[in-house]
Amino acid sequence: MSNNKFFFLRHGQSEANVAGIIVSSDEGIDKYGLTEIGKEQVLKSSANAKSILTINDIENLVIVSSNFKRANETAKIFHSQINPNSPFLVDSRLRERFFGEFDLKTNEYYENVWESDKNDANHTKNGVESVQSVRNRCVELVNELNQKFQNKCIVLVAHGDTLQIGQTYFSNVDPNLHRSLPHFQTAEFRFVGSK
Repeated sequence: MSNNKFFFLRHGQSEANVAGIIVSSDEGIDKYGLTEIGKEQVLKSSANAKSILTINDIENLVIVSSNFKRANETAKIFHSQINPNSPFLVDSRLRERFFGEFDLKTNEYYENVWESDKNDANHTKNGVESVQSVRNRCVELVNELNQKFQNKCIVLVAHGDTLQIGQTYFSNVDPNLHRSLPHFQTAEFRFVGSK
Protein backbone atom coordinates (compact mmCIF):
# COMPACT_ATOMS: atom_id res chain seq x y z
CA MET A 1 0.00 0.00 0.00
CA SER A 2 1.26 3.47 -0.90
CA ASN A 3 -0.09 5.24 2.20
CA ASN A 4 -1.32 8.08 0.01
CA LYS A 5 -4.39 9.98 1.18
CA PHE A 6 -6.85 10.98 -1.53
CA PHE A 7 -9.10 14.01 -1.50
CA PHE A 8 -11.55 15.04 -4.22
CA LEU A 9 -12.29 18.64 -5.13
CA ARG A 10 -15.08 19.54 -7.51
CA HIS A 11 -14.64 22.62 -9.67
CA GLY A 12 -16.27 25.86 -8.56
CA GLN A 13 -19.35 27.32 -10.22
CA SER A 14 -18.68 27.50 -13.95
CA GLU A 15 -20.12 29.45 -16.84
CA ALA A 16 -21.73 26.18 -17.97
CA ASN A 17 -23.40 25.74 -14.57
CA VAL A 18 -24.88 29.24 -14.80
CA ALA A 19 -26.00 28.69 -18.41
CA GLY A 20 -27.60 25.38 -17.38
CA ILE A 21 -25.84 23.39 -20.09
CA ILE A 22 -23.82 20.19 -20.20
CA VAL A 23 -20.25 20.72 -21.40
CA SER A 24 -18.53 17.35 -21.65
CA SER A 25 -16.71 17.46 -25.00
CA ASP A 26 -13.38 19.06 -25.88
CA GLU A 27 -15.28 22.36 -25.95
CA GLY A 28 -14.70 22.40 -22.17
CA ILE A 29 -10.91 22.41 -22.48
CA ASP A 30 -10.70 26.06 -23.50
CA LYS A 31 -14.17 27.41 -22.69
CA TYR A 32 -16.65 27.59 -19.82
CA GLY A 33 -14.28 28.54 -17.01
CA LEU A 34 -15.17 29.66 -13.51
CA THR A 35 -17.48 32.53 -12.73
CA GLU A 36 -16.50 35.12 -10.12
CA ILE A 37 -18.74 33.25 -7.67
CA GLY A 38 -16.93 30.04 -8.60
CA LYS A 39 -13.56 31.63 -7.84
CA GLU A 40 -14.86 32.80 -4.45
CA GLN A 41 -16.18 29.29 -3.74
CA VAL A 42 -12.73 27.83 -4.40
CA LEU A 43 -11.08 30.38 -2.10
CA LYS A 44 -13.53 29.41 0.67
CA SER A 45 -12.95 25.73 -0.01
CA SER A 46 -9.20 26.31 0.17
CA ALA A 47 -9.57 27.99 3.56
CA ASN A 48 -11.69 25.06 4.73
CA ALA A 49 -9.08 22.60 3.43
CA LYS A 50 -6.37 24.36 5.45
CA SER A 51 -8.38 23.62 8.59
CA ILE A 52 -8.73 19.93 7.63
CA LEU A 53 -5.27 19.15 6.30
CA THR A 54 -2.35 18.52 8.62
CA ILE A 55 1.00 20.28 8.21
CA ASN A 56 2.33 16.98 6.87
CA ASP A 57 -0.54 16.83 4.31
CA ILE A 58 0.24 20.35 3.11
CA GLU A 59 3.97 19.64 2.85
CA ASN A 60 3.27 16.44 0.89
CA LEU A 61 0.54 17.81 -1.36
CA VAL A 62 0.12 16.68 -4.96
CA ILE A 63 -2.57 18.30 -7.13
CA VAL A 64 -3.92 16.45 -10.18
CA SER A 65 -6.45 18.31 -12.31
CA SER A 66 -8.79 17.57 -15.17
CA ASN A 67 -7.76 19.23 -18.41
CA PHE A 68 -11.07 21.12 -18.62
CA LYS A 69 -10.84 24.87 -18.01
CA ARG A 70 -13.25 25.00 -15.06
CA ALA A 71 -11.37 22.29 -13.16
CA ASN A 72 -7.93 23.58 -14.10
CA GLU A 73 -8.78 27.09 -12.88
CA THR A 74 -10.09 25.57 -9.65
CA ALA A 75 -6.92 23.53 -9.18
CA LYS A 76 -4.67 26.54 -9.79
CA ILE A 77 -6.47 28.64 -7.18
CA PHE A 78 -6.43 25.78 -4.66
CA HIS A 79 -2.74 25.09 -5.37
CA SER A 80 -1.80 28.76 -4.89
CA GLN A 81 -3.67 28.89 -1.57
CA ILE A 82 -2.46 25.60 -0.04
CA ASN A 83 1.09 24.93 -1.26
CA PRO A 84 2.23 26.60 -4.49
CA ASN A 85 5.51 24.65 -4.40
CA SER A 86 3.82 21.25 -4.54
CA PRO A 87 3.59 19.13 -7.72
CA PHE A 88 0.78 20.17 -10.08
CA LEU A 89 -0.28 17.66 -12.75
CA VAL A 90 -2.96 17.73 -15.43
CA ASP A 91 -4.52 14.44 -16.51
CA SER A 92 -7.30 14.00 -19.07
CA ARG A 93 -8.54 10.89 -17.23
CA LEU A 94 -10.19 13.32 -14.80
CA ARG A 95 -12.12 15.05 -17.59
CA GLU A 96 -15.89 15.32 -17.44
CA ARG A 97 -17.89 12.24 -18.32
CA PHE A 98 -18.90 12.51 -21.97
CA PHE A 99 -22.66 12.98 -22.30
CA GLY A 100 -22.91 12.14 -26.01
CA GLU A 101 -25.97 13.59 -27.73
CA PHE A 102 -26.71 15.71 -24.65
CA ASP A 103 -23.43 17.64 -24.86
CA LEU A 104 -24.02 21.41 -25.07
CA LYS A 105 -27.72 20.87 -24.30
CA THR A 106 -29.71 21.65 -21.17
CA ASN A 107 -28.59 20.02 -17.94
CA GLU A 108 -32.11 18.59 -17.54
CA TYR A 109 -30.81 15.54 -19.43
CA TYR A 110 -28.61 14.49 -16.51
CA GLU A 111 -31.54 12.83 -14.75
CA ASN A 112 -32.30 10.61 -17.77
CA VAL A 113 -28.71 9.41 -17.89
CA TRP A 114 -28.51 8.78 -14.15
CA GLU A 115 -31.72 6.78 -14.26
CA SER A 116 -30.19 4.52 -16.92
CA ASP A 117 -26.97 4.31 -14.87
CA LYS A 118 -28.83 2.61 -12.01
CA ASN A 119 -29.73 -0.32 -14.23
CA ASP A 120 -26.53 -0.74 -16.20
CA ALA A 121 -23.04 0.62 -15.49
CA ASN A 122 -22.06 -0.27 -19.05
CA HIS A 123 -24.85 1.56 -20.90
CA THR A 124 -23.93 4.03 -23.62
CA LYS A 125 -27.44 5.18 -24.54
CA ASN A 126 -27.44 8.37 -26.63
CA GLY A 127 -23.65 8.09 -26.99
CA VAL A 128 -23.04 8.73 -23.29
CA GLU A 129 -19.79 7.46 -21.81
CA SER A 130 -20.56 4.50 -19.56
CA VAL A 131 -20.17 4.66 -15.80
CA GLN A 132 -17.78 1.72 -16.01
CA SER A 133 -15.57 3.58 -18.49
CA VAL A 134 -15.34 6.60 -16.17
CA ARG A 135 -14.60 4.39 -13.19
CA ASN A 136 -11.92 2.49 -15.13
CA ARG A 137 -10.07 5.66 -16.04
CA CYS A 138 -10.27 6.95 -12.46
CA VAL A 139 -9.00 3.65 -11.03
CA GLU A 140 -6.20 3.54 -13.59
CA LEU A 141 -5.10 7.04 -12.55
CA VAL A 142 -5.26 6.28 -8.82
CA ASN A 143 -3.22 3.11 -9.30
CA GLU A 144 -0.65 5.00 -11.36
CA LEU A 145 -0.40 7.75 -8.72
CA ASN A 146 0.06 5.11 -6.02
CA GLN A 147 2.97 3.65 -7.97
CA LYS A 148 4.54 7.06 -8.51
CA PHE A 149 4.04 8.60 -5.04
CA GLN A 150 4.35 7.43 -1.43
CA ASN A 151 2.92 9.07 1.71
CA LYS A 152 1.40 11.97 -0.21
CA CYS A 153 -1.81 13.95 0.12
CA ILE A 154 -3.24 13.74 -3.40
CA VAL A 155 -6.05 16.07 -4.42
CA LEU A 156 -7.93 15.12 -7.58
CA VAL A 157 -9.73 18.13 -9.08
CA ALA A 158 -12.53 17.20 -11.44
CA HIS A 159 -16.25 17.21 -12.22
CA GLY A 160 -19.45 16.08 -10.55
CA ASP A 161 -20.01 12.78 -12.36
CA THR A 162 -16.31 11.93 -12.57
CA LEU A 163 -15.95 12.37 -8.81
CA GLN A 164 -19.25 10.64 -7.97
CA ILE A 165 -18.19 7.63 -10.01
CA GLY A 166 -14.59 7.71 -8.75
CA GLN A 167 -15.94 7.79 -5.21
CA THR A 168 -17.52 4.36 -5.76
CA TYR A 169 -14.03 2.87 -5.99
CA PHE A 170 -12.98 4.30 -2.62
CA SER A 171 -16.32 3.39 -1.01
CA ASN A 172 -16.42 -0.15 -2.46
CA VAL A 173 -19.83 0.52 -4.01
CA ASP A 174 -21.05 -0.80 -7.35
CA PRO A 175 -20.43 1.96 -9.92
CA ASN A 176 -24.05 1.94 -11.14
CA LEU A 177 -25.01 3.19 -7.65
CA HIS A 178 -22.87 6.33 -7.86
CA ARG A 179 -25.86 8.61 -7.30
CA SER A 180 -26.56 6.91 -3.96
CA LEU A 181 -23.36 8.43 -2.54
CA PRO A 182 -23.23 12.01 -1.23
CA HIS A 183 -23.27 14.46 -4.13
CA PHE A 184 -20.31 16.82 -4.64
CA GLN A 185 -21.36 20.46 -4.49
CA THR A 186 -19.42 23.02 -6.52
CA ALA A 187 -15.96 23.58 -4.98
CA GLU A 188 -16.56 20.88 -2.37
CA PHE A 189 -13.38 19.38 -0.89
CA ARG A 190 -13.72 15.89 0.59
CA PHE A 191 -11.48 13.12 1.91
CA VAL A 192 -12.30 9.89 0.08
CA GLY A 193 -9.72 7.50 1.48
CA SER A 194 -6.62 5.52 0.62
CA LYS A 195 -6.18 2.73 -1.90
